[in-house]
Amino acid sequence: MNKQEHLQFTLNQKLIEYRTKNPAFSIRAMAKKLDMQPSAVSEILRGKRRVSAKIATRIAERLHLDPTERMNLLKDFPQTLKRKSAYKEGAQAELNQVKLNAKQFDLIADWTHFAILNLIETKDFNPCPEEIGKRLGLSKVKVEKVLANLLELNLIEKDNFGNLKRLVSHTNTSDDVLNLSLQKMHINDMEMAKEKLSEVDVKLRDFTSYTLAFDLKLMPQVKEMIRKLQDDVDELMQDSDATEVYKMNTYVYPLTKIDRMKEKSIERKIH
Repeated sequence: MNKQEHLQFTLNQKLIEYRTKNPAFSIRAMAKKLDMQPSAVSEILRGKRRVSAKIATRIAERLHLDPTERMNLLKDFPQTLKRKSAYKEGAQAELNQVKLNAKQFDLIADWTHFAILNLIETKDFNPCPEEIGKRLGLSKVKVEKVLANLLELNLIEKDNFGNLKRLVSHTNTSDDVLNLSLQKMHINDMEMAKEKLSEVDVKLRDFTSYTLAFDLKLMPQVKEMIRKLQDDVDELMQDSDATEVYKMNTYVYPLTKIDRMKEKSIERKIH
């Protein structure tokens, strides 16, 4: 499979993935996600248009590909020939770093990692993968994959009896990995929120929203208040007998189109 066929295949697979979640997802919707013209996307999907390294990179970023997927997709394009040559020369350390970045990407982008990390700290936690799967609605295979990631990233440890312990540890990610994985995490969170809104009893959740006139200069203070709320809730739970794992999301965003000049002015005041 050459680079153009690989890109075409990846784009088609992502389109199928999106349509599985939303049957109404169209070529136009895909084009909007990629910041491209629908006709151009249609031609790429049909193998009628060749794509430059610049466009291929944009597609990889807009599709939120993890570092391994991104490497495999872009390795044959001109701007990545140097990296490809390095692999041929035996730069295994760089390849290992890409794989580690992919695991870090999954850690942030895939909710199951932090769910299991927090499930470990609940009362009467059972480390058996089947039991973890039952608690979180996951398959045994998925649980085992996540546990392997957490072990490799030194976020948990397993003793000789199979017991799991969460460690006080963290991993560093490069800016591009962190940024893309956070974007994907927020997209996944919003998708999950739609499901939980109809699935979970109102007594067990809280979805609130309101519309207000907003002063952009106060955004830093708003963010601080939201972080404080998160810290307060976390502190409240620290000394409790936790039995479940919850995800807490708070959204604040403009409904108005912000003039670019005004946005730049606000950015200067914030920095």
